[in-house]
Amino acid sequence: MTAPRDPRSLTLLGAATLTVASVALTWAFLQGAVALQSLARGLPWEAARDRVTRDALGLALVQAGAFACVLFAAVRLHARDDEPLRETLGLRPLPVGVPLLAFVAGASLQLPLAELANLVQRVAPVPAEQLLRQQHLLDASTPGVALAAFVSFVVVAPLSEELLFRGVLLRGLGVLHGRVAALVASSALFALAHLGAWSALAYAFVAGLALGAVLLRTGSTVATIALHAGVNAVPVLLPARFVAIPGFNVPAGADGAPGHIAPALVVASALAAALALGLLARTMPPPDDEDEP
Repeated sequence: MTAPRDPRSLTLLGAATLTVASVALTWAFLQGAVALQSLARGLPWEAARDRVTRDALGLALVQAGAFACVLFAAVRLHARDDEPLRETLGLRPLPVGVPLLAFVAGASLQLPLAELANLVQRVAPVPAEQLLRQQHLLDASTPGVALAAFVSFVVVAPLSEELLFRGVLLRGLGVLHGRVAALVASSALFALAHLGAWSALAYAFVAGLALGAVLLRTGSTVATIALHAGVNAVPVLLPARFVAIPGFNVPAGADGAPGHIAPALVVASALAAALALGLLARTMPPPDDEDEP
């Protein structure tokens, strides 16, 4: 007899559909936010759009709403019978030291990933306006702006993206396609969801591989959320006025183009990330649960 289909399993087409849905809903919610801003303040569309896209907290709410809808649909379609929601999303509890190590590893990965983006931008430059817009979102000029950036980049983005891409997509793809194929495919979809420039695609793909590897090692999205939060926390907590790092939070030219981070700093950061990930792997043996991909 044929074994019953595991409802958690995902085909590549199903995973791609969920990814496209998350991007499309985020775009639709963003247009709704712009429309509300335009109507409430009597602003032209472009002025309202500029106002919305410069508001880190507003963008976080847009992403949270869009991803919540996709996650709701994914859980309804792919949850196993009588399975707790936390199991469906991979939110398995871990010893407190594991998320801490994951956060440190993520923070240490930020500079190598940023330098990878710098290298790609040399071949495929990002428009200066886009770079300046990104810098503005991270420019914590007041406590309120700083709090909004922290909530957006260190809380909402890691939580929503990890529950979808690692909690649902990676684990679901692993049921049908195995761990390695699922890791590569989920990382590619994660990158495509961030496609606005080639540098962002490369950054997100490599980050996705690291995040996915941690999920496969720990069996828990708690660890990947912590790692993702660590990656995103560094640009929020280290603005240029506190610690100026050329090539990271200090542009090289008047046009806002990035330079390069000092090689010694990149190497030291990469070694720190490798050490933290190694300690995490030793602290948390791979899951032997046959339900895991």
